Amino acid sequence: MRAVFSDAAVEDLESIERYILSYRDEPFLERFEEGLAALVRSIAERPWSRPVYQFPPGAEPKMEYRSANTYNYKVFYRVDEPSDTVIVYRILHVRSDFTRVF
Repeated sequence: MRAVFSDAAVEDLESIERYILSYRDEPFLERFEEGLAALVRSIAERPWSRPVYQFPPGAEPKMEYRSANTYNYKVFYRVDEPSDTVIVYRILHVRSDFTRVF
């Protein structure tokens, strides 16, 4: 499958990059980006291998999202079988309140 990023995921990534550069150096940011790219490649190769994220009762979004972690961030994605595409919807810090985002 191919992987694409939603506009929100691109905004998330840009915000994460700015944040990382505010307290770490460029080599650390490069390692983070390489780790994220490797995770997204892995998701695209085996999209069903990651668990469906279990939102708290009453806070479930309209769609089902799978998730995977890299560093301190959780990548939320959906699989669109008709187009053979993995759509990365959001990249959020693991301590975020996910119920307020979806």
